[in-house]
Amino acid sequence: MLHNSKLPKSFWVDAMQTAAYITARSPASGLHGKAPYEILFKRRVDPTLFRPFRCQAYALIPKDKRQGKFYSKGRKAIMIGYTHGKQAYKLLDTKKQTVFSSWHIIFNESGKVQKDDTAPWNTDTSTDQWEGLIPENAHYPDQKTLEEDDPDPQI
Repeated sequence: MLHNSKLPKSFWVDAMQTAAYITARSPASGLHGKAPYEILFKRRVDPTLFRPFRCQAYALIPKDKRQGKFYSKGRKAIMIGYTHGKQAYKLLDTKKQTVFSSWHIIFNESGKVQKDDTAPWNTDTSTDQWEGLIPENAHYPDQKTLEEDDPDPQI
């Protein structure tokens, strides 16, 4: 998700939190098609609230914070996740370089985010950027070690 969004790895926390949020609210076959969130909180999940990571967003600026009648009513941003503890989206204002949350948003899911929309973070997403993120000696599930080959006698 982070690599496809072309954001630098400094946004990996947002990408991981978004992935966890969506996974917890997605149906699981082991739970008879229910989401873990539904079982835990006994509330249905509304999948129409899911949005693509890094899609364009225009957040409403509240009336009391607008500069005047002839100024913009919206704030251009990109969606980088969901807020914890309240029903809102986590957004990145690319002009002011700030992260904020809002619920009143118009999304442009099909529109491509332009390079200048993420100018401060517009870095090369070549493989060099990802170097060191996963250690070379990391264990992968398809690799077996000696301990895994021998069954545990306690089981």
